[in-house]
Amino acid sequence: MPRIAAIQTSSSDNVAENLVKIEPYIAQSVEDGAELIILPECCAFMQSSVSQLLETAEERNPVNAAQGQIQAAFSKLGKKYQVCIIVGSLPVKSSTPDKVSNTLMVFDALGNRIASYDKIFLFDVALPTGEVYRESSYTEAGDRIEIVDTAVGQVGLTICYDLRFPELYRKLVSLGAQILIVPSAFSATTGKDHWLPLLRARAIENCCYVI
Repeated sequence: MPRIAAIQTSSSDNVAENLVKIEPYIAQSVEDGAELIILPECCAFMQSSVSQLLETAEERNPVNAAQGQIQAAFSKLGKKYQVCIIVGSLPVKSSTPDKVSNTLMVFDALGNRIASYDKIFLFDVALPTGEVYRESSYTEAGDRIEIVDTAVGQVGLTICYDLRFPELYRKLVSLGAQILIVPSAFSATTGKDHWLPLLRARAIENCCYVI
């Protein structure tokens, strides 16, 4: 039976430190027999400000490691441990100068990037507590859905707030997805009431595994 590792991390705005913390979990997952490793949204970088996010955003197709520190690191880790790694998301430069794409990337056991997905549904919410989130103010929404073929099956790629839009998951399954993934940096306030029920709903209505 194929094994999948879902790794939970608590990320900061220090890319190098985050990457150092992640590697032991990947090593342990491989030792435990994982053929696919899934990391959270913002696993390598959680910004403290929008300006910092824009400064850290990488080229989608970097020509050298200096332009793609995060991508280069996960490419090396995939090759080193000979395992497929799904990077929940990292900031990627978009066509709009003052915005980034919130992009999931998949690296295979040879270190090749074999898929990417730009988050489609952005987290714009004003809560009764006074909390306000406007992801769209600094993020450019994606416009295409993606499925990637892995050792454990066809995986439908989504990120966090996408979870609230069931039609996206129905479409992924209709195109052949056997597993749905939702790597997330979900807010505590909204997550408390909605996170698990929505995950279960997406699994039940699609007769599909959700990770």
